[in-house]
Amino acid sequence: MPEGTTTITRPSSNGAAPAGRGFKALLKDKRVLYAGGAAVVGIAAYAWWTRGGGGTPEGEPQFDEFGNPIAGPTPGLTEPQVMDSNLVTTVGTGLRTNAEWTQAATDYLEGRGYEAQVVLDAVQKFLRRQPLSPVEASIVGAAVASQGWPPEERPWTIIPASTVTPPGPTPPPAGVKPARPGPITGLRSASTRTTINWVWNAVPGATHYKVQVIAGNSTIRNTTVKAPRAPISALRPGHPYRIYVRAERTGVGTGPYASLVSRTLP
Repeated sequence: MPEGTTTITRPSSNGAAPAGRGFKALLKDKRVLYAGGAAVVGIAAYAWWTRGGGGTPEGEPQFDEFGNPIAGPTPGLTEPQVMDSNLVTTVGTGLRTNAEWTQAATDYLEGRGYEAQVVLDAVQKFLRRQPLSPVEASIVGAAVASQGWPPEERPWTIIPASTVTPPGPTPPPAGVKPARPGPITGLRSASTRTTINWVWNAVPGATHYKVQVIAGNSTIRNTTVKAPRAPISALRPGHPYRIYVRAERTGVGTGPYASLVSRTLP
């Protein structure tokens, strides 16, 4: 080796410095410096710094006792955190508006396999205080379990659709007497040999319809129906039958009768 040349090499596997010309020295970081003819032993301040004496500069590699780089987490990055769904808490979410709550709930459930639009539709119906189907109620329940109740307009409750009563006729304004139902329109029929199915247009304000079916001089049906139709069976083939029908409103009054003669097929 030419005089004045400096080399850095690793020690042998047994920890002894390799044989060479001149005096040899083993440094604390296990690296050996050779200077031809005379040994120069130095423990660099930088080596001391990287070994923990003064902290590790961000991004600098670390070495084992043989000079191999030590694998480790990338400086400046943190290990990913894993959240156990069983440990989710509803306390301290820090959400201040229902819009923030909606976004947080949608993001949370989407990350657990829910379809984002389905979650959003269910949550928005809930915030409008509309009745929810069993599936929608389940989605909102999961949202509440993860995010707590929406922070605004409390208290909240989940309204199942099964508890909703279908609306009846629209009540009139205060001080206005409800009007009687109007006349039947669109009365028509379809026949077979033994049946006639009469139908008509729905009458606004009607709560039910009075139906009578006449054969000759006899009344064979005298009933009340809620829907605007009256299917009559067990009739004689090829015979005429007359229907009388009118609209009625409970507690208010009735409309006029409409009539139609229909015949079964022969």
